[in-house]
Amino acid sequence: MIGCLCIHGFTGAPYEVEPLAQYLKQKTDWNVQSVTLPGHGNELQLKGIFYQEWIATAELELLSLYRTCDTIFLIGFSMGGMIASYLA
Repeated sequence: MIGCLCIHGFTGAPYEVEPLAQYLKQKTDWNVQSVTLPGHGNELQLKGIFYQEWIATAELELLSLYRTCDTIFLIGFSMGGMIASYLA
């Protein structure tokens, strides 16, 4: 199975990558997942959050995909692209 992890940008949320994620879900049989990084989402609370937490959260979701997927594509928007590159 093929998996795809979509990672949003700084101060954003999964809505940034949702159009692409929905397209991939409709056009493929991939397991497409998005992640909300700590401090992000509907209520932005970045005080006391460290970038290492963002990387760890994305990495945990990536490891979860590895349980069922042989091939995984990483897609990131803005800072999410940097995290995706790091994880690759």
